[in-house]
Amino acid sequence: MMKRIFTWLFTVACVLSMPDLFGQGIGLNSTGAAPALSAQLDMASSTQGFLAPRMSKAQRIAISSPATGLLVYQNDVERGFFFFDGLIWQAWLKPRSGSVSMGLSSSTITKGQGYSVTHVQEGRDQITFSSTYTSIPDIALTAEGLPGVPPAAPFDYCYTAYSNCNDVHVSFIRLKTLIGISTNMGSVFMETGVTACNPVSFNYSFYNLSHSAYTTSPNYPTPTFGPGTLFYMYATRSLTASPSNQNAFSIWFDWDQNGEFDAVNVFGNNELLLSETVATTLNSSNAPINNVQNYSVTIPGAANFCNGPITGRIMAKAVSSGAIGPPPCDEVQVRGETEDFEIIVGGGVSGGLCAYPPKGVNCNILNPLTTGFQVNCADKYGAPINGIYNFKVVQ
Repeated sequence: MMKRIFTWLFTVACVLSMPDLFGQGIGLNSTGAAPALSAQLDMASSTQGFLAPRMSKAQRIAISSPATGLLVYQNDVERGFFFFDGLIWQAWLKPRSGSVSMGLSSSTITKGQGYSVTHVQEGRDQITFSSTYTSIPDIALTAEGLPGVPPAAPFDYCYTAYSNCNDVHVSFIRLKTLIGISTNMGSVFMETGVTACNPVSFNYSFYNLSHSAYTTSPNYPTPTFGPGTLFYMYATRSLTASPSNQNAFSIWFDWDQNGEFDAVNVFGNNELLLSETVATTLNSSNAPINNVQNYSVTIPGAANFCNGPITGRIMAKAVSSGAIGPPPCDEVQVRGETEDFEIIVGGGVSGGLCAYPPKGVNCNILNPLTTGFQVNCADKYGAPINGIYNFKVVQ
């Protein structure tokens, strides 16, 4: 028996050494076909595959002095092939693809794996790869549209901003059904709450009906207003702002739901309800001038507004001394702030033009790195907007 084993081993050794004598590789197959001239080892099978060494991550890392090009299959943590590039172990990554739907506070992966997503802010996501690429990969990105029902935020986005607490900004908004200086909590149906000054470039908020401003304690309702209904707005501007900052206050309601605030809409209504025609100087001694206290808003007649969510806008804007009229939108501005919100109305016009048109979404790639990238989505005016997008990563 020992002699037979020795003879077999000797034969195998001879066969394995013969290719070197003739400069040809080894062919392993059932047909007797010669190996490819460029291959040291050429295997062929229609029923079996090549099985690389399998090990855990700890075992892979523990390999002493791995040779450049060493290949193993890792069977725990992140499963897959790893190779040693001469300096570090690299994951043998396959192309990644994914689909993500942005939400109000978080984003959801609807397709794909090998990555995670973090919702940074409205219209902005951070995609993080599970494994790092050796260099920045190629990334293709497409936008599908808006997740869920398109928001009713107007299309004429105001690029207002305040860079420090001495600039003019809106500090508080309250909508209520009863008149009063600032209380009547039982009649309040929305308020933003008093917030500390927190300057943000291109600061802008949209309080839609799913926003916490409508649902937090004391659990504000969202009443439906009919034709001729009267409600009140109480709002404040920053009293910490510099007295030298002249400002104007404006209020709009998009009664025809066309996504824009029109001087005269399709019903013949002026959607600009309040426009301070003379710039005022902001300081603590003239608070009534610089705040909106119990400003009344009357729902138009039944034939002059659309049913459903109507977007309102309140805006404080620093202006030059003696400026007249409301500040314009669709342009970069400084020392000011815009806030949008919704109310629900009923008993008006249905169908026809009464529906906010869907907003287009454009998504772009920001800050591509070997570890991931950011997705930034905006409408055609550049306003940040949560969208649905797809991406593919290839290296």
